[in-house]
Amino acid sequence: MNLRTLMILVLAIGIAPAVHATKNCTITSAPAILDFNIYTPSSPTPDTAVGTITVTCNPNLIATLTMTRGTNSASYLPRTMALGGNLLPYNLYTSSAGNPPPVWGDGSAGTVVVNLVTTPQNKTFTLNIFGIMPINSDVPPGTYLDSINLTVNDDKAGDPDTVTFSVRAIVPAECTVSTFLIGFGTYDPIGTHATSPLDATGVINVYCTRTTVGTVQLTAGQWSLGPLRRMRSAAGAFLTYDIYRELGRTTVWNLANTVSGVSGNRTLPINGGFTAYAQIPANQDAAAGSYFDTIQAIVNY
Repeated sequence: MNLRTLMILVLAIGIAPAVHATKNCTITSAPAILDFNIYTPSSPTPDTAVGTITVTCNPNLIATLTMTRGTNSASYLPRTMALGGNLLPYNLYTSSAGNPPPVWGDGSAGTVVVNLVTTPQNKTFTLNIFGIMPINSDVPPGTYLDSINLTVNDDKAGDPDTVTFSVRAIVPAECTVSTFLIGFGTYDPIGTHATSPLDATGVINVYCTRTTVGTVQLTAGQWSLGPLRRMRSAAGAFLTYDIYRELGRTTVWNLANTVSGVSGNRTLPINGGFTAYAQIPANQDAAAGSYFDTIQAIVNY
């Protein structure tokens, strides 16, 4: 009698069904990659990206959409993409409005979540994810990535639904060059400069993405005659001069003889700026007037 009772109890336990919650909400579509595409650190405006998600829920519940901070980020403020040990800041927002807009997170550390209230007539929701990257990030060229989990929960104790998407940006090797001026002052062909040349210098600032090698060429100038650089007056007179790579003024800086340097910081010029050493030779029979020329600095990288 006791044995039979024990067997019945064991069988009853063996056939009891497991209890599982169902998904009351499903993320039916999401971007595989939220792509910032080409990120140019020198751009004066922040880079942006937009992704679209669709969530479908059962009626008469409240759903909550949360996002993780990402696999590379120590916090939500900011999130970061990574290339090796190099981090590129960005963030994800529920809106493009606001300064700054609301950061989409899990409700902690100043972030917000998205709440969806469903009805029989309104069960499918389409929402945008807004990505923004700040200007002037000092990082090497390459492809930067992060991974984000997007989860929907509901107030009816349904199983959460989670999707994972990547965030990507490509930083190109890039250099820019600033305008520069070489001012000689006054050239006296009868007095001082009848026997001595007139020297002057100018600084050419070149800015590059970190680790990028920039090589600078100088054109012959607007009024050159072959390889001979010349300034011109308003009356059409010419005054020869040249620009050199070093203080001793022996190597002409032109398209063939270049100057190179590696950028160490996006906000600082390569080598602290390249000095152009200019000289007007002595004993030129020049007419009185103001003389000008225009030189182009070309940066190859």
